[in-house]
Amino acid sequence: MIKHAIIVLGVWFWIVAAAAQPTPYTLETEGTATVETVPDYVEFWLHFKVVGPNLKESAAGAKGIEAKVRKEIEALELKPLEIAVTGVAIPSLQTIEARLSARLRFGTAEFGQSEEGSSLFGSLCDKIRTLSEAVGATAEGPVVGVSEKKPIEQSAVQKAIENAYPTAEAAAQILRVQIVAVERVRISSLKWNVDPENRAMQPELRHATCTAVVMVFYTFSAG
Repeated sequence: MIKHAIIVLGVWFWIVAAAAQPTPYTLETEGTATVETVPDYVEFWLHFKVVGPNLKESAAGAKGIEAKVRKEIEALELKPLEIAVTGVAIPSLQTIEARLSARLRFGTAEFGQSEEGSSLFGSLCDKIRTLSEAVGATAEGPVVGVSEKKPIEQSAVQKAIENAYPTAEAAAQILRVQIVAVERVRISSLKWNVDPENRAMQPELRHATCTAVVMVFYTFSAG
């Protein structure tokens, strides 16, 4: 009987203690930040469509495209860092076509650092146009990017979180409460080369941006 009384008394004290603790409240604010970096590659895509008397012949014809592309690249004295060719795809049974794509990636160092960088880049684009015509492909690009995106994205998110705090602090002062801690962070968006403050064409050879938008949830206490 005494044992049961002790258990009941202990539970009662726990309930009283829990009830005495203040209810946690949250305050949420949005933060945005843009981090700039320098692109380290530019790439182009070549898209092929092969149509034969049937799908078997179309697929067989697509297999010989890679060798043809590599031969023309050598003839044009192009020196890509990487050549990636996709597998043969048959997009639909309603047509007798097979499709294939090739991606050519080049470094941007000589274009961004040289005084003649713009002219050299224009020359590269001309050669890609010539290449696409020679192999019967539809060209796409240029697409400029960054190989190691993770550190840049982490930096953008961190700065967005920091930028969210002043608004939260102002709201806390108006409400006469005190911010205790960051409860959680939700990343609303993380986009490349869509800096809302930049009206120039993006991306460019010497400039790329990563913009993060986050929602930060703070816990606060009254007084």
